[in-house]
Amino acid sequence: MEIAIINQKKESVGSLSLESAIWQQNYSVEAVSLCTRAYLASKRQKGVAKTKSKGEVSGGGRKPWKQKGTGRARQGSTRNPQWRHGGIAHGPTGKENYTLSVNRKVRQRALQSVLKKKIENKEIMLIDKIGFQAYKTKEANNFLIQIGLQAKKTLIIFSFQENQDGKLRRPFANLEKVQTTDSKVNVYQLLNYPHVIFTQTAFNEIERRLKS
Repeated sequence: MEIAIINQKKESVGSLSLESAIWQQNYSVEAVSLCTRAYLASKRQKGVAKTKSKGEVSGGGRKPWKQKGTGRARQGSTRNPQWRHGGIAHGPTGKENYTLSVNRKVRQRALQSVLKKKIENKEIMLIDKIGFQAYKTKEANNFLIQIGLQAKKTLIIFSFQENQDGKLRRPFANLEKVQTTDSKVNVYQLLNYPHVIFTQTAFNEIERRLKS
């Protein structure tokens, strides 16, 4: 299995052989689903939903009517959950923890599954390197036009070192449908973008990450 390497003008400059031990595994729906749920759960706001239990609602100290002889059901307080303005039974406390734990091998399997599917669907471009003269937005836009991804939702993945260099990310910052990240990209990001661009060094880092 191979993936073509192109330059910024979309000219072929070679190909990269993909390691069969990594890329021949089947797509794992379970791993992808679990990692996506874990990512979304980690982004949930915590402590924003809170209801009062019957012990926290003010009032209701007196028994509404005597225990026996009225013909009505016995009641201890008007702040019990069945009463209007009473407390809420089993409501959110503001201390809920929504995070999910996913082990490393499952995360690796999910990442490998999504990348393999995108390679098969030709949704990944591998570019030898990305660079500009003045590092302006216009140059970044012209680059996307050159490779046929203008105005398309695109994720650009740099190597860790490339991403640390702010001038590489800066030209893409004002392009609405373009997001940049490094090789620590997660499954949710990959699923959220129909077009993905890797620099060659970033793709090499991803392969090392899948082997570790």
